[in-house]
Amino acid sequence: MNGLLAIGIARDGIAETSGKDREKFDQILDMLLGYEKAPATLCFYGEGIRWLTKESPVIDKLEQVCTHGVEIVACRHCMAEAGLLGDMAVGKLATEDHVNHILRHAEHAMVL
Repeated sequence: MNGLLAIGIARDGIAETSGKDREKFDQILDMLLGYEKAPATLCFYGEGIRWLTKESPVIDKLEQVCTHGVEIVACRHCMAEAGLLGDMAVGKLATEDHVNHILRHAEHAMVL
């Protein structure tokens, strides 16, 4: 866990018709890409796990933020329940408890 900033992503903005979640998420990814070494962890759970699949429109940006030191963590249970374990393209799997631990113990946390 990177400790300073944890961002929880619980919503699937991919299928959203208005695109507001996608726009917000793009802005956050762009901000993280502005750092040489970003002290952040992105936690994906619930419907938010769909951002990590091969079909995600932001998968390239997610791969890029990893090269800037951002840790990406996905809830294993959520991925399994959605049948997406084989479609995960970036990040690592963690327990629900670990995802909650990251969000509770980060210096700053936010949820989208």
